[in-house]
Formats: sequence, structure tokens, C-alpha cells
Amino acid sequence: MNYKVLADRVRYYKESKEGVDKMCRAVENLVEKYGKQYEEIGEKRGEKRGTAREKKATALRMLNSGKYSLNEIADISELSIEEIKILQTKPQR
Repeated sequence: MNYKVLADRVRYYKESKEGVDKMCRAVENLVEKYGKQYEEIGEKRGEKRGTAREKKATALRMLNSGKYSLNEIADISELSIEEIKILQTKPQR
């Protein structure tokens, strides 16, 4: 590839009004096309994290109460016994 051609194109998109306008429209089109899709992905990821935190918080409250067996905590919190054992060994904040 000819580096002068590449340098000229980059300069056009960075320094000329027409180039900057074209690049802005291209980015706006990408955001319009894909923005909603990635927003939904982010929301689902956030919901999963929130659910996982709540399950752990529930298990910790049950562990701290001392009234429940590991099997009961696993059934109620929907965590595995291994995950609950890990929570048992972690220092509480």
C-alpha cells in the first residue's frame, strides 16, 4: 500500500470540514444501527450480575443466621454448595 495515499485520506477525514462531516455521519449511522443492540446486551449483563449478587447476599444472610444447613441454603439461594462454601470462607465486608 502506498503510505502517501493513506496519509492523504487520513488527513482528509481529520482536517477537512467535508471529511469530518462524513466521518461524523458514518459514526452516527453505526450508533443508530448497533447502539440499541449493544444497549440490550448491557442490560442483560447487568441483570445477570444483579441477580448473582442478590443470590450471594441471600446465602450470606442465611449463613450468618446459623439456622440453615448448606443444602437448605443451596435450595433457597439457587447457588451450588461449592459456591456457598466459598462464601463461608471469604471475610465479610
